[in-house]
Amino acid sequence: VQLLTAISVVGMYIILYLIAARAVGATTPMPQILPLVAPVLMAMLIPFTVAGWGVREGAAAMLWSFVGLTPEEGVAISVAYGLLVLVSTMPGVPILILTLTEAQNRRGHLYRGRTAGKDSAAPPLKSTQDQE
Repeated sequence: VQLLTAISVVGMYIILYLIAARAVGATTPMPQILPLVAPVLMAMLIPFTVAGWGVREGAAAMLWSFVGLTPEEGVAISVAYGLLVLVSTMPGVPILILTLTEAQNRRGHLYRGRTAGKDSAAPPLKSTQDQE
């Protein structure tokens, strides 16, 4: 199940990249663009960026120029892809805010409960010597 899910997610990323290519008006044939998509998307995995911005566009410019296409087209497609992904995740923002708010309220409630327990005087425990 994990493997099939991962393959379908990567497939959707590639399809979205091809959609972005057509959205910016790229006229390069799909069979020529398709082999370039996976390396560009893999560049997003470099961990010093936010969502791959910058590195993805640099990789696209470099790869497009290596195969004789214009680097501007590669960058435009990559930016369009990034914007499509960003917009598609926006419906999750209210859920994220709600989850964070609820988690903060739960932590505040637990903290208040601990503080209240310390303020109230609990009866001292009797030692075994006191009981004798």
